[in-house]
Amino acid sequence: NIFLAFKDLFTSGGTRDWGDILNCVLPVVSNEANVDLCSQITDQEVKDAVFQMGGTKAPGPDGFPGIFYHSYWRTICNDVQGIAADFLRGNTSPIPLNLTHIALIPKIPNPESVSQFRPIGLCNFSYKILSKIMANRLQPDMSNIISSSQNAFIHDNLIIAHEIFHYLKLKKSNKHFNLRVKLDMNKAYDRVEWDFLEAVMLKMGFAESWVNLIMSCVRSVELSVLINGQPGRKFKPSKGLRQGDPILPYLFLIVSDVLSLLIQSAVSNELLQGIKMGNRAPTLSHLMFADDTLIFLKASTQNCKNLVMLLNAYCYASGHQVNFSKSTLFLSPHTPMQLRESLCNIFGMPEVEDPRNYLGLPTVLGRAKKNTLFYIKERILCKVDGWKQQLLSQAGREVLIKAVAQAVPTYPMNIFLLPLTFCKEIDSILARFWWGQTGDRRRVNGMSWESFGNSRRDGGLGFRNTYEFNLALIAKQCWRLVHDPDSLWAQTLKARYFPNTTFLEAKKGGRAS
Repeated sequence: NIFLAFKDLFTSGGTRDWGDILNCVLPVVSNEANVDLCSQITDQEVKDAVFQMGGTKAPGPDGFPGIFYHSYWRTICNDVQGIAADFLRGNTSPIPLNLTHIALIPKIPNPESVSQFRPIGLCNFSYKILSKIMANRLQPDMSNIISSSQNAFIHDNLIIAHEIFHYLKLKKSNKHFNLRVKLDMNKAYDRVEWDFLEAVMLKMGFAESWVNLIMSCVRSVELSVLINGQPGRKFKPSKGLRQGDPILPYLFLIVSDVLSLLIQSAVSNELLQGIKMGNRAPTLSHLMFADDTLIFLKASTQNCKNLVMLLNAYCYASGHQVNFSKSTLFLSPHTPMQLRESLCNIFGMPEVEDPRNYLGLPTVLGRAKKNTLFYIKERILCKVDGWKQQLLSQAGREVLIKAVAQAVPTYPMNIFLLPLTFCKEIDSILARFWWGQTGDRRRVNGMSWESFGNSRRDGGLGFRNTYEFNLALIAKQCWRLVHDPDSLWAQTLKARYFPNTTFLEAKKGGRAS
């Protein structure tokens, strides 16, 4: 029964005594930040929140999408601004706006159980305005509130993870062994206990009035699961954060930061031993991005037992649940078989020989870089083959190439320098699509692809050269490396590759990633 399954998922486990687990949380919110969070709302703030949200996204139970608010803003602005001002002053409750439909998005092609669906909340746009205002106020202070292991940009985490896996692959020592644990959190957003979230925010130093506003949004929700497009019975949850609520990412980061602080505290107290990739390198023990968690430790039974105890304590307090059977363990080469078996038994998780992907990118490229990155070309070919079946004008082809096909490799090109021949193959695929070539049927190309890269003023169409764009994205990372030398990823790269000089004067050494 879908109704009972989700009602059970969103029902709290009851009052828990989490003991000293919050001792690692320190007051990090300044008085100035609290003043800004609780300050009087402005009309421009409300308008910004309305127009920052997509107008064509699925509406909530009231049926009004964002485009309605965008189109008729002049007519309804006074009413919306009044509701927002009353809410932030604590004079009104979000209850009338906070009915949410739960849409079930399949995780796999043919789902057979409730656990194989991802519940996405379709909130009323009127409620999302209030939530977005609070999210906009909270966002500027998040970098000061959240620890460095999880407040980094996604590209920073990818670079650090790639360097660690490269280091683990190359490490040949027969005395010192390292491990990497990739945690799989079961329904991470849906299991957050509200009382734990509230306690963490108060411990961090958020003003009580601000915490009350946040919790009024969290606790006033009423849910109804959509089944075949029709809402089912309503129920009131007692835990969980809705995916689809604008403030959810920030609240989840606040809860997850407790795990980050617990690991940092354990490393400081020598209960856990992290990894150092050089004498001057920072000790790396974990990386976190949303609900994706990597933990790096020296491979010892005591380390693993302490980590399991720490995870159990955190999960008991927060409501999170580690799925050990889906989590994975990766050990450095030459780790003795007896130690491997012992660590797998302690964790209750399988060992993997290849760490595969992290945040959608391969963790280790190796020498066969083109083979590892072939999935990029495969995705582009898949899209192009689908478009070839349609009657498209040249203008339509231009839009698809620029907006879709050339966007596919952008994410990996931020991290990796693709081989020149690989980039030329991508450009060749796009050129054939532009000229309408299908199968063995070839057409005469009236212009070289390089000429298409010129601006329209110079007789081209502004198509990007894949390799040159890749160089530009890598150069952007180099610029960040120079201008943000104190970041975790910059310290890691400096210790690995140019400990005694600057980045601009560094030379390529052996065994680089």
